[in-house]
Amino acid sequence: MNDAVAEGRITGDQHSELARADLIIRGSNQRHAVLEVSTNPDGDDITHAMERAEILRLATGDKVIQG
Repeated sequence: MNDAVAEGRITGDQHSELARADLIIRGSNQRHAVLEVSTNPDGDDITHAMERAEILRLATGDKVIQG
């Protein structure tokens, strides 16, 4: 992800936000998943997953699934 910051695809703040994700998985076919793990999921968890998935998409240019 440091390359994405250096190349201007994401900001340093976005990199820091992405680092707060509970789990990021890279699958086959250049697909990724950003997951927030919670015993009591709420709207904030969903919002965080969606925002972080978008940052990862910008950083990698790959398809990203949030959950």
